Amino acid sequence: MAAERAEGDPNACWAARDDVDSRILQAVRSLDYGSVEVVVHDSRVVQIERREKVRLDKPGPGRTAPDASGSRRSGRSEGRAE
Repeated sequence: MAAERAEGDPNACWAARDDVDSRILQAVRSLDYGSVEVVVHDSRVVQIERREKVRLDKPGPGRTAPDASGSRRSGRSEGRAE
């Protein structure tokens, strides 16, 4: 990885930092739902974990399926108090 090259070349440190930054941004931008965890040891990023949540069309208890537009409807008329 680029961080390993940083020891001998002073400019390589910036390249390694840019590589880490771009990998973190790529992990975040590629998610619709989920999380990205950055693991740091001795002030160095050593691991990037990306967890993606997959939302299925089947609604859970108390939830309704999305309509054709993708929004969720409760089945009640909007604006009507109950």
